[in-house]
Amino acid sequence: MVDMLADLAWFPSHAVMFAALVVQTAGWVMLRRTGACSRKFDRLLLLAIVTSALKVVEMAIHAMAYVDAEALRAGESTPIHTTHSWLAVAVYPLFGLILIAVIRLGSREGVLGPAWIGWLGMLGGALHGAAVLLVGVAGVPQAQGLFAAGAICLSLWFVLAGAWPARPAAGGASQRGSETG
Repeated sequence: MVDMLADLAWFPSHAVMFAALVVQTAGWVMLRRTGACSRKFDRLLLLAIVTSALKVVEMAIHAMAYVDAEALRAGESTPIHTTHSWLAVAVYPLFGLILIAVIRLGSREGVLGPAWIGWLGMLGGALHGAAVLLVGVAGVPQAQGLFAAGAICLSLWFVLAGAWPARPAAGGASQRGSETG
């Protein structure tokens, strides 16, 4: 971990991920505001907004963890790195599960790309959610590649789903009020 934190690419690469999470959170908010989603999907989007906002906070601290590199090397107190680690263990799995649920239902409803590309995003969510548990909790360093694999799958899915035209929900916003789901 010390070598990763001391790497000059640490902060810039994590700053890009931070910016992407801010954009993703804003995207969930904008999608929810369209009113074109079912009540069930609307509630799920609210969860996605909350978990994405938590992920934004975690990634801000995560990006700043490099300041603790020397303290970590010396075996001293690492408040930022420790905070990031605890937040990551709590937020990554929840974020991954919510992403899987959003992608699955959003693909079914036709608002997040077709179902045949949904597997890519769901795989990315699963890899992302599992990576921190395997590496940080279970101590399996060989699983570090799951962070990148999850990010690649999610990035590809976001591009494909974003480029795919949305299918209007049957009844649009007026359906939301009469739906029981």
